[in-house]
Amino acid sequence: MGRQCCVLGCSSGIHLPFHSFPKNEIMANKWKTAVYSVKIKHLTEEQIKKCVVCYRHFADNDYDSIYRLRRLKPDVVPSLFLPDNDNNNDNSKADLTVENSKTEIVCTPAVNVSITEMKTAGYKQIMSKVPNITINLTNENSSKTGLSSPKDPTLYDKHMKCFHRFTPKMWKLYKIAYILTRKQEAVSRKQLSFRQRIRQANQYSKSPAIKKLLYLLTPTQRTFVQMQIKTKYSPKDRYFTLDEKIAALSIMKQFSKCYECLTQVFDLPSTHTLRSILQKINIHPGPINFINRRLKEQVKVMKQKDKLCLLMWDEILLQPHLDYDAKKKHIVGFEDFGGRRNARFADHAMVFMVRGIQNGWKFPLAYYLCDGATQIDQLAKSIKTISKIIIDSGLYLVAFVCKNGKRNLAAVNKLKFESARRKLRRGERCYGNITIKNQTIIPLYDPPTLIKGVRNNLLNYNLEFDCAEREERKFASWRIIEQAYRMDLTHNVYRLMPKITMEHVIKSKMNIKKVKNVTQVLSMTMGGFIHHHTKLKGHVNTIYGPLKMPEKEGLDTAEMILFFDRLFDSVNGHTLKPEKPLRVAVSDNSPHLSFWQKAIKRLRRMRFVDPVDKKPLKESIVLRNWISTLQGFRKLWKILKKYKFKHFRPRILNQDSLVHFFGQIRSLGERNAKPTCSEFESSFKTLLLNNLKSRCIVGSNSENKTDGPLLFTLKEFIRCRAKHASNDDGLTQNLSDLETKTKLSDKIQNYDDICSSIARRIMRSSHVKECQICRNLISDPTKSELVPSERLLKTFEDADVILAQIMSNVCYLHHTALMLEIELYTLMDLHWLNCQQHHNVLKKLLISYMVVLFISKWCNGINDILTDDERVSLS
Repeated sequence: MGRQCCVLGCSSGIHLPFHSFPKNEIMANKWKTAVYSVKIKHLTEEQIKKCVVCYRHFADNDYDSIYRLRRLKPDVVPSLFLPDNDNNNDNSKADLTVENSKTEIVCTPAVNVSITEMKTAGYKQIMSKVPNITINLTNENSSKTGLSSPKDPTLYDKHMKCFHRFTPKMWKLYKIAYILTRKQEAVSRKQLSFRQRIRQANQYSKSPAIKKLLYLLTPTQRTFVQMQIKTKYSPKDRYFTLDEKIAALSIMKQFSKCYECLTQVFDLPSTHTLRSILQKINIHPGPINFINRRLKEQVKVMKQKDKLCLLMWDEILLQPHLDYDAKKKHIVGFEDFGGRRNARFADHAMVFMVRGIQNGWKFPLAYYLCDGATQIDQLAKSIKTISKIIIDSGLYLVAFVCKNGKRNLAAVNKLKFESARRKLRRGERCYGNITIKNQTIIPLYDPPTLIKGVRNNLLNYNLEFDCAEREERKFASWRIIEQAYRMDLTHNVYRLMPKITMEHVIKSKMNIKKVKNVTQVLSMTMGGFIHHHTKLKGHVNTIYGPLKMPEKEGLDTAEMILFFDRLFDSVNGHTLKPEKPLRVAVSDNSPHLSFWQKAIKRLRRMRFVDPVDKKPLKESIVLRNWISTLQGFRKLWKILKKYKFKHFRPRILNQDSLVHFFGQIRSLGERNAKPTCSEFESSFKTLLLNNLKSRCIVGSNSENKTDGPLLFTLKEFIRCRAKHASNDDGLTQNLSDLETKTKLSDKIQNYDDICSSIARRIMRSSHVKECQICRNLISDPTKSELVPSERLLKTFEDADVILAQIMSNVCYLHHTALMLEIELYTLMDLHWLNCQQHHNVLKKLLISYMVVLFISKWCNGINDILTDDERVSLS
């Protein structure tokens, strides 16, 4: 600031702020022309860059007000008080005097925005609190400053033009005003109302960019993001839609402890809210009435082709365990077939699923809890029951799909026999199909299970094929496949069969359940490798030493492998574009029908033989079921053509969707290979609510390329249930909630602790919470703490004796708790509960809690025994 303004006749001091000439030559010439001063007329460009022009020669609108320091706008040229301006002399020579009166100087910001232009309410509030600072200027000061008369504008209006006339005290006040202004701007930004922020968030969420990003997310991800965007209430006042609750339920079911942590970070429903959703849906073993009604409604709006469906069933392994269901008032964990329960611990669940043939929709209709594998008669009865429900709903049931187990085979044969007997009575011909309610149903067997059966038999026996008299016998052996695997392990860097590992070939390290391993062994790659090496002369140097492929046996094994590779491709197609010649959808132009006819003839000439003496074994169930399945595919195609099908995907006609459903049940929560009966029912309801959303199943036994969506979900039932529950009796609903929360702790070992727990829960009830008479009846009035009374202790001891005598007779029945409560009402004397206002309520609460705690204690004892038995069996 030691330089002086170069404008001719400018009397500003050296302490006034200034601007240097621009570095741009064009702008520097414009400044030079505008200033028109003799001082810089003959200066060089370097000398001109050292010259300055003070603030006095720039207008207010020449500055950018967004910066902390005043900065000129681009392309600005000095325009005030220049030598060629007529007003310059008048303004420079104006004799401004100050009267003896006090001049009021208002603290204002050092920006080019007036107070009337400030739009934020916070700014006006803070400026109103800043006091007006006045400076008393005496006559002595007035002669030196030469400011304004009362008729002149205030210092705020012209301080931008009068910096050179500021006294040190005025400069100090100006700086204070500037600092206060900056502070109030910061405060005003912080004091934006919460509603305004919500309004901005809503506008932001409706912007096209956000909608485009949300469109790229999955429905669950989109729901989760929208929950976070629309947060506007405190945690206790937040309301979530049903879709949002179901999306959160999918997250909670993966891992409940992790979900509790997420609720502290994100806006999510509480775990209690989500568990209440599952309690609103009452599913049970056997046919479920409200699902059957919803199925009929859904079928009415379906197209004709979409109504064609198949029925499949399979079992999932469960952990024997007893749990008390407070909603149903009975114990879950016994064998249950819907209308009939048995005193056996359930360790399997039989699930029936219906699936559409056209687009692959699916829905699990029913399940049964059973001890071990389901008996043949019960299985046949369940199949007929579920089939009648499907046919009555309006769907066209055309096929059964099941595994080739002995019980399934026996149940299917029983249904075939019953159908044949009815047709013979009517004088009709029987073609080996099943008839239920005049609907012809074709039984099929799961192709992935059949190909596994072929591999499992090859592990122990040789397969003889193309059996004919007076011809050389052909045998396929698993020993050749093992030899091929060893010959592929050479010292070279690359392998011809990189996917084949010890899990595929070596018996001791084989994963028998994986269909993927079977299809990779019985594939064109393995067959081509064996066929190629049988023609090689000499040995192959491997890590096991020199090896050679037997020619005759190798050619036979390669031929068998290539046949089963083509056979499995023919029943596994799912696209219209061929991946392989036979791995494509079936149509009139596809080679499937002719190939199936030839394959049936060839399978009939196959048999498994002893690897040593080559004696044939009994008829193989696997080969017979292959023939039955291929015949069923040919019959099914004729039926589909009547409904104007141009093609169908054979991969739909297997149990992959049901296997995937079981994998989803096991994946909910921690990875649980054997869920309990209660966990199975909870997962079953969850998957029907969230449209089968779960994490990916690692190591799944099926490819999920044709796995379709659910036909419908249970969301509507929750809404209907909520409306119906609003009209229920409040006392019944309250008791149900209390019983749901009731759990027996392992620490409760004597009657004192149990009765204390009962007394605390009763006094928490809203019906008797404020009643001092009830409190004195169930607790000791002489003590300040809630200690159970002697009568309560005696009542519980008597109830324990009564319930223990009859528990073994009613434990497996429906509504066990109601039976026990009726027994206590009949045999116990509860006249000591003599509160006139709450007698019935108190009596009902006491009996219900005694029954619930007794059942919980009894179940825990049985579970300990079951756990010990399992540990002994494993050891």
